[in-house]
Amino acid sequence: MGLVALVVERLRALCVSGPVDVDPLVKALRSAPEEKRAAIVDAIGGTFVGRALAPLWRAEARSIDVELEESLADARAAITSRLQAIRIGATLSTFLGFVGAAIALSWVHSGDHGLLGLDPRRVSAIGLSQAALSIALGVGGSSFALGAWMTLRAHARRLLDECERAVDRARAVRGS
Repeated sequence: MGLVALVVERLRALCVSGPVDVDPLVKALRSAPEEKRAAIVDAIGGTFVGRALAPLWRAEARSIDVELEESLADARAAITSRLQAIRIGATLSTFLGFVGAAIALSWVHSGDHGLLGLDPRRVSAIGLSQAALSIALGVGGSSFALGAWMTLRAHARRLLDECERAVDRARAVRGS
């Protein structure tokens, strides 16, 4: 359940609230007077591109390159955060499925079966079905997490490129 919540959170951040179309943004920055440009960047402050561009109109001219590199690094970290956790969750899901199968099979051989012990075939059938279910759930969780990770990784790369492109183009706007 935690893996699903993690995927949903990253999906919302990378695909819904994080992206900004850079071309209209740069066009708006070009056409706006100098005193309005900071307000335009503030309007998109919650997005990854907004975080990357924030120092452009706040930093002093001599430290702007350092500030921009730091803000780009922060945007990169925010974009890629938790993606590795999803990848690790995929691996753990498979592992936990096999651990569950091992526990179910050990119950067959050494567990206290009570009245079920009168029918050993029934004990074996219950243990094998629990083991198969455990493996199926582990592999299913792993498939879900790997598919989500591959999709989200592509969105993260696109957002990283947009942040870098926005900073480069906005630098040119600020310089003009």
